[in-house]
Amino acid sequence: GPPIEDGPNTLKILVTSDNHLGYKDGDVVLQDDSFVTFKEILDVAEQNKVDMILLGGDLFDKNQPPKHVRHRLMILLQEYVIGDRFIDFEIIAGTKSVLSKEKANFEDENINIKMPIFAIHGNHDDPTGPDSISELDNLAENKMINYFGRTETLDNIVVRPLLIKKGDTRVALHGLGYIRDLRLMQLFEKREFKLGRPKDSDQWFH
Repeated sequence: GPPIEDGPNTLKILVTSDNHLGYKDGDVVLQDDSFVTFKEILDVAEQNKVDMILLGGDLFDKNQPPKHVRHRLMILLQEYVIGDRFIDFEIIAGTKSVLSKEKANFEDENINIKMPIFAIHGNHDDPTGPDSISELDNLAENKMINYFGRTETLDNIVVRPLLIKKGDTRVALHGLGYIRDLRLMQLFEKREFKLGRPKDSDQWFH
């Protein structure tokens, strides 16, 4: 379709999911496919000057990807995420608690971000181990992405939105990382799952 016109109220989001980086690792024919595709996605985001990228889960094919897979991704992110660019949207104060870090990476005065990425985990890269760590935690710690959508409990889940504003455009971004289907169904049946909403909910895109 025709390109979306830029404007002070236009918030452009590129949504991608199931990238499965590292898929068929070791296969001489297929091992590069996931990275070639992901680079194409980053190129599209850059060429269209989107405000942000939203990763909808399963960035990695395994929740403990090999070191060379992680390293290859870091090289890509260094190229496409780090750099000088004015970020002209904001996260409303009071909603940043849904992020794994205290603030978004582009709000950190110690690093320049030109392409903000927001990500939730899927069933392939969910938190594991005694400390419940996802590879997305490591990426967020290195300020490459903004990780959200984690639930610290499996009872009475309230998905609170990340409130994003650009000009007159307001978006309430709800993120929920992977939860087993059966468990999620039980939460619905017991009415223990709720979507948090801003007070002036009708003024926001959800």
